[in-house]
Amino acid sequence: MGTGAQYALAFGGERGGPGCGGRDGAPLARTLGPHEYGLYATAFSLALAFLYTALMGLDSVVPQEVARDPERAGHVALSALIPALLWLPVLVLLILGTGLALGYSPQVRALLLPAALVTGVRGLVNLFRSVLRGLERMGLDAAVQAVENGLVLGGVTLALLVSPTIRGAVASALFWLLNRGRALLRRRREARTGGGVGDAAILADRTWRLAPCVVTGGRIGRFLTTLCEALFYLNWRVGVDILTYRAPLKVPGPQVEGT
Repeated sequence: MGTGAQYALAFGGERGGPGCGGRDGAPLARTLGPHEYGLYATAFSLALAFLYTALMGLDSVVPQEVARDPERAGHVALSALIPALLWLPVLVLLILGTGLALGYSPQVRALLLPAALVTGVRGLVNLFRSVLRGLERMGLDAAVQAVENGLVLGGVTLALLVSPTIRGAVASALFWLLNRGRALLRRRREARTGGGVGDAAILADRTWRLAPCVVTGGRIGRFLTTLCEALFYLNWRVGVDILTYRAPLKVPGPQVEGT
């Protein structure tokens, strides 16, 4: 792989995910409202607050050890993995206990466990990436980061779909799409039989014939895409959304004015 290809892969792994998430994260956040959006931001921001303690500094020690002797990369990785696995359950209990001690609502506490698990998985992936950085395999490191982003997105999506708010939003969107499809089909029939008068029936007939995917599956896909990208954006850029939507959060650290 050439230098240009490696640079493109690294740049895409670093910037592609947050860039796509930032494009459509705002509409869904406004749809959910500040309270519901703040619940999920609270849970995941608390879990992410412990991300850098998940490996107890191993993510900085491992690259140095691997760079000194690349032939011992496997031994170094295994030696670092054992304490990381021992620390993972402690990390989960720490996150859950902190949420309980801070008096979070039941909705937030229900999301803390999946948020903690997602955080733990990211810590293990970062440990593997630290080995790659020690071996100076930056192209493969960027590819692993892209896989990590996908795993985080899947975990966050599954966690939030457990929430009645998200389930209600999806059900409402599908119900709206069904009604729109039925109305469009009725207008199309009116245009074919001559019972419909005006441009609406003609436009409905043309739309149904020329772009059925836009009328049905395309709209569903667009909604789900927006949902996934917004959830990804939530996990990566919580601070920006707190300032934008004034989500009521209670997270450790400095408080944001106006929230």
